[in-house]
Amino acid sequence: HKTKYVQGRRYRYGLALRYAIFPKQTGLLRIPPLSFEIPRPSSQNEVIQSASLGLQVQALPLSSQGIQRVGRFKVRATLSARSCRWGETTHVRFCVTGVGNLRTLPLLKPLLPSGLQLINIRRKTLLVPHSSQIRGETCAICYLRAKDAGMHTIRFRPFRYFDPWRKRVIEVITGPLKLRIKGNPRQAQILRRSM
Repeated sequence: HKTKYVQGRRYRYGLALRYAIFPKQTGLLRIPPLSFEIPRPSSQNEVIQSASLGLQVQALPLSSQGIQRVGRFKVRATLSARSCRWGETTHVRFCVTGVGNLRTLPLLKPLLPSGLQLINIRRKTLLVPHSSQIRGETCAICYLRAKDAGMHTIRFRPFRYFDPWRKRVIEVITGPLKLRIKGNPRQAQILRRSM
């Protein structure tokens, strides 16, 4: 806590709340005041209120129209295993790390071959304040079921974002991942018996 004098009265103050805001439109953004109730043991509780704030939101350059990602990011894609058996479940993780509007990023789904089936997708996000920005990581964890034996390639769409420090659109290409699906031994035995 820090100490400050206002109109001759001594106050102790500190950070009570911190919000990360991600504007969705241009123009003047009005941030309403925040209210706090301070308990007073000997009298009625006191309510204090902050001032409202105004934030001028600038438009992105014309070259970045339609891009929802703003910040500075790194991306990576990993498989839980390089191989699995027919019928088993595995997962691919596509993670975006950096500074920017991580919480509002749409979930990123891989481009799957016909031999793999997407059965579930969930998001895992960890954010921490960093100076006046939000730093962290958000991951799309895609659970897959192996349908066909063989070597399969999982691809990803280019990840495009606007970098306000460089003032340009950045495109990151994530290399394809290879997954080997081994045949089902039981199924092979059944086929041999039926011949």
